Amino acid sequence: MTIADTAPFGRADPLAPTTIQLAGEIDLFTGPTLREALLSVLLRSRSLLILDLSGVTFCDARGLSVLVGIQNRARAMGICLALTAPRRNMSRLLNITGLDRTMPIVHTSPSRPIAVNRNGTDPNRQAAAAMEKMQ
Repeated sequence: MTIADTAPFGRADPLAPTTIQLAGEIDLFTGPTLREALLSVLLRSRSLLILDLSGVTFCDARGLSVLVGIQNRARAMGICLALTAPRRNMSRLLNITGLDRTMPIVHTSPSRPIAVNRNGTDPNRQAAAAMEKMQ
């Protein structure tokens, strides 16, 4: 599992979403390391954390558990977790488990993320709505 921050700390635009590129397998062996790395990322994220799954070649139940756990922690911090660019096998796994309905899947562009999840919800609006509920 490889984790790359697309805008390393100190050079990131504080108003832009945090985007993390994942590569390799998310499984029983890599899950704990990924979980710790993503918890660290959450501490410096703003309202939106995007996980780029384009490099993920395999994901098992432990990997899904990590994603759900990070999503729960992000929500508690007022941060919306979104996914982008899942490969066909990952998209199918998210669909079968129903996680594609609870984790927004977005296309990213230089200007801003644009939602493409089933219900058409904009992840930025979801993050704002989540923060309003917490207040």
